[in-house]
Amino acid sequence: MAEGLEGEKFDVVLVGTGLTESVLAAALVLNGKTVLHLDKEDHYGSHEATLPLDQFMLWAQERRNRSNDKNENTFHVTRVDELDERLLQHSRRFNIDISARLVLCRGRTIDALISSGVHRYLSFHALDDTLALYSEKEGGNEKEILRVPCSKAAVFKSRTLKMVEKRQLMKFLRFCMDRATTIQAGGDDNAVRWRNESKLDQGRSLPRPQNKEFKSIYENEESLSDISFQEFLQDSCKMSPRLLSLISYTVALLKNEQQLQNDKIESILNRVQRYLNGLGRFGTTAFLYPMYGVAELVQAFCRLAAVHGGIYILREKVELLTHKADEAEGNEQCVGVRLASGSSVSATWVVGSDLVKKQLKAKTHLRECHLVCVSNAPIVSLCSETSNEKLKEVLPFSAVQNHPIGERGCAIGVRSLMVIPPNTFSNKYSIHVLQLDSMVEAVPQGLFLLHFTTMTSDDDNDNSLDQLLSYLTEISQENLESYRDANKTNDETASNGNVAVMW
Repeated sequence: MAEGLEGEKFDVVLVGTGLTESVLAAALVLNGKTVLHLDKEDHYGSHEATLPLDQFMLWAQERRNRSNDKNENTFHVTRVDELDERLLQHSRRFNIDISARLVLCRGRTIDALISSGVHRYLSFHALDDTLALYSEKEGGNEKEILRVPCSKAAVFKSRTLKMVEKRQLMKFLRFCMDRATTIQAGGDDNAVRWRNESKLDQGRSLPRPQNKEFKSIYENEESLSDISFQEFLQDSCKMSPRLLSLISYTVALLKNEQQLQNDKIESILNRVQRYLNGLGRFGTTAFLYPMYGVAELVQAFCRLAAVHGGIYILREKVELLTHKADEAEGNEQCVGVRLASGSSVSATWVVGSDLVKKQLKAKTHLRECHLVCVSNAPIVSLCSETSNEKLKEVLPFSAVQNHPIGERGCAIGVRSLMVIPPNTFSNKYSIHVLQLDSMVEAVPQGLFLLHFTTMTSDDDNDNSLDQLLSYLTEISQENLESYRDANKTNDETASNGNVAVMW
C-alpha cells in the first residue's frame, strides 16, 4: 500500500500506534487534518500492545536478543522462562498486555471515550478489590493484607481496621468531599452547608450528615501548603501508620517515600479526590479494565481515525527524515519522510515517541519494570499454600489467614489490584500487582494472569522484582511437578490439583 503514496503530502505523519499516538490521530482526523499513521510492528499498540501467548513469547525473545543495543529506545527484556507445554495448546485464549493499564471509573479518559464515541467499540470490567500489603516494620515479617474501604458502608464493615482508625478514615474522607465541593463552587464555603439541599429533588440519600454543623475539620487548614502530606496525615489527621500507608500508596498511588515527603499537599489531595470520584460509579472499586486487554483502547481510537479518513500502514518503518521546501505551498518548510518500502511522502509535522533519541533522556532516568506470571490460583492462595520459606518472609501466612481460601480461589476478589508499599521488602518504589482472570478474556478459565509493575532508576540497585521472580520460580519448581502428575489425564489448562506458577 505504501507504493501508492509516493509523493503524497500529509498534515501529520504519526510513527507508532501507542495509546498517545492513537488518541492524537483520532483528534487530528476529526479536526480535518490528513494523517498517515505508521507502525514498524505487525500489530497495533506499540508499548501498549496485547498479544496471545505464543506471539508474546516471540516478542519477548526478540527484545531479549536486542537488549544490549543501547540505541534501541524500547522495552528491554532480561529474562524469559520456558513455558509449560500445556499453556501453548491454548495460546489464542491468552491476551497478555505488554504494559498493563487501568482506567479510573471517572476522569478524563472516560470523558474522552464518551465524547469521541469510542466507547461503542469497548467493554470493561470493574475490579473486585483494591488491596494493600502492610508491614509494621521496614522489611519485617509481620505483614497483613488490607482491603481499601472508601465508602461509609465499607469502612464500618472492615474487619482489619480498628474502631479508632475507622473514625479517622471517615473524618478524612469527609474532609476530602467538603474540599471538593468548595473547589467546584469556586471557593465558596457555603456550598458545603447547602450540599444536601441541592440533592433533595433527586431521591437519593443525603451526601452529608444533616446534624453535622459545617466547621473546619482539621486545625490549621489554611497552612496546608506549608507542610508535607505525611505531616498532614500524622499531625493534623492523627492517623495510624498503616492508615497513612493505605491512603498514600493505595488511594493516592504515590510511587515512593520521597514523593510523600516532598510533593505539594494540594497535588496529592487532588490525586486522592480523583480516586474517590471513581468509587461507586461502575462497581465497588475506582478502576476498570478493558475486555481483551489494553490494546482494545488503542484499536478503538485507530478505528475511529480510519473511519474518518486516516491512513494506516503496519510493518512500515521510517528510514530517513529530511527538511525541504514545498513548492506547491509557496516554499513552506515541510518534512520529507522516506519509508523502508522505498516510498517517500512529506508532512508538515512528524510525531512519534520512537523518534526520540536516547541521548535526550534525563540524568536520572526512571524506568518502568514489569514481571508477568501465569498461575492456576490467585496470588493469595498461591502464597498461602507454598512451603517456600523465602516467600513466606515476603507474604507470610499471617497476612492471608483472615481471607479464607475457597475452591480454586479465595474471599478476595479475583480481579484485584494489590499495592506493596515502599520498603516492604527492600523495594524503593511501590509495586503494583494486577490480577486478572478469564472474565476479562486475559487467560483461559481456571488460570490467573499476574502483572507486577514497579519503577527503578539508573542510579538505583533496586532488585525487588528480581527477588519476586526468584521466589515465584522456586514455587513453580516446588509445585509444578506435583501439579502435572495430578493432571496427566486432564485436557483442561487448570484443575483442582496443587497450586503452581505455570509461567
